[in-house]
Amino acid sequence: ISVRDELPVVASEGEHRGPEILDGVVDLLDGLREQFHAHAGVKAMLPSVLARVSHGTLAPGAAARELLDACRK
Repeated sequence: ISVRDELPVVASEGEHRGPEILDGVVDLLDGLREQFHAHAGVKAMLPSVLARVSHGTLAPGAAARELLDACRK
């Protein structure tokens, strides 16, 4: 799923920079996603976290928090 597909397109009359601003936001989010997946702590934890979610021993929200916490270190 692309970040762009998830963002609503909102345009008001006379708004001409909307697409450029949206592109900038999408680029930032893509960069954050790349940094997240490249982070050594996230890489190390991801298989275990995904296995725990798959087995029902960790809620998806808790998994996201664990991985985000690892990324902040």
